[in-house]
Amino acid sequence: MRAKRNIAAVLASVVGLSGALLAPAAHAASYTVTNVFESGGAAPVGIAIDQANGDVYVANLAGAGKQLFSLTGVIARFDAQGVPGTPATMGPQGGGLVIGAAVDPTDGHVDALYANASFAPYVTRFDPATGNVDAGFPFAAGEAASVQIATDAAGDVYAPSPGANVVEEHSSAGALLNTLSCSACPGGAFSGPTGVAVDASHNTLYVADRGNNRVVKIATSDPTGEHATVFYAGAASAVAFDPTDEHVFVGGDDGAGFHVTEHEASGARVADFGRGEFANALGGDQIAVNATTGDVYVTDTNQGTTNIVLVYSFVPTPTATTGSASGLSQTKATLNAMVDPEGGETLVCHFEYGPTISYGKAAVCSPEPGRASVDTAVLAKAFGLSANTTYHFRVVESTFGGGTVYGADQMFTTLPEPPPVTTGGTGQTPTTASPPAPQPTPAPQPTCKTNASLCPTTKPKTKPKTPKCKKGFVKLKAHGKTRCVKVKAKHKTKKHH
Repeated sequence: MRAKRNIAAVLASVVGLSGALLAPAAHAASYTVTNVFESGGAAPVGIAIDQANGDVYVANLAGAGKQLFSLTGVIARFDAQGVPGTPATMGPQGGGLVIGAAVDPTDGHVDALYANASFAPYVTRFDPATGNVDAGFPFAAGEAASVQIATDAAGDVYAPSPGANVVEEHSSAGALLNTLSCSACPGGAFSGPTGVAVDASHNTLYVADRGNNRVVKIATSDPTGEHATVFYAGAASAVAFDPTDEHVFVGGDDGAGFHVTEHEASGARVADFGRGEFANALGGDQIAVNATTGDVYVTDTNQGTTNIVLVYSFVPTPTATTGSASGLSQTKATLNAMVDPEGGETLVCHFEYGPTISYGKAAVCSPEPGRASVDTAVLAKAFGLSANTTYHFRVVESTFGGGTVYGADQMFTTLPEPPPVTTGGTGQTPTTASPPAPQPTPAPQPTCKTNASLCPTTKPKTKPKTPKCKKGFVKLKAHGKTRCVKVKAKHKTKKHH
């Protein structure tokens, strides 16, 4: 199942800002090597894919274990995983150097460009079921050179000639149908073209014009290139077309090593990969794309000592959307975002924050997104902030093979310090209440004991004395006073008998 490429959405998630920690000018899509296999010969210089079944055909200058230019070149056949097919190799009758390959999309026959003992270029058509030669015809112009050829839906074969500075179109029977010179192209005629790819649905060719450091987009019906355009400006020795999404792949060495760039139909570059991964001493590396899986196959050779095919698979680029800050206080905040690793293994997920877009501080995402393939909410705590201060922040997500993306810059402002307490009634201007001034400790006060003059001069009242009563008197208290009252004698009553 081919990985979905939503390049527009990915580009929207990549934000370039100036600053010490900002994202480099990277491309959204990413590819990583997922397979490497031996080319089946010496010095692989051409490659083609049968889009009907995924079989891979590699053009080798010489057979396995053979010396270069020994006229033993072969087309090696593999399945999409690099397992040798049956037959494993096909070679031109009488020997020769195989210098290019293409597959006819109508019947699966393999067209091989090779040079015979006189180094005259020929095109030979092989039946992949038997490996036998079905037909062949001379390549009319120029000298033999390692080039990428192509075959369209009508069976016509397109072969560039670096020596003659043209691209020839031949019918499957060998008739020369057209010679494209690009004499009216912007920037002038072809100069040493080395690769061609066909967009059959639009009857258009993409030509790697190596001498002019460009890829030209030219209609098959416009041999002089009066209406042609420069699709890509830069080192270009190989080109391939993906009919599924109409993306164009360009290979070339700009002085820093051979690498491959991917472009949308508009020409916008969306990927750049492979730099530093090729020996490339012969400069004959060629590329092909599996339209079903999206995998990119690239040959690599170094004077016959490196004879491999590298398979690059598309790795979805993660997405990262910076959210808003929450939980604000004078000294801390919670940073929020949504990230989607797109199924890739997360290597880094963190927030960058600081008073400027240079940021300066980082906080790790929680939870760690892992290998999620959906939007995942993440957050981080920012501490040690200053009150009433504006801060910038963004989220950063990086996955294995998928590269690094940077969320958009967002801002928040911490809370101010609490205001001072104020006083003032209605209609009055509030005034700031000052704290009470410290009071001196009062001196000890004198007492009657320490100062006799302070003692009272009046004697305290005493209780009235209770009078003592004489015999025959008793005390009687009435109205708050006590007095003696004489007791009257009782009269005895005489009893009568």
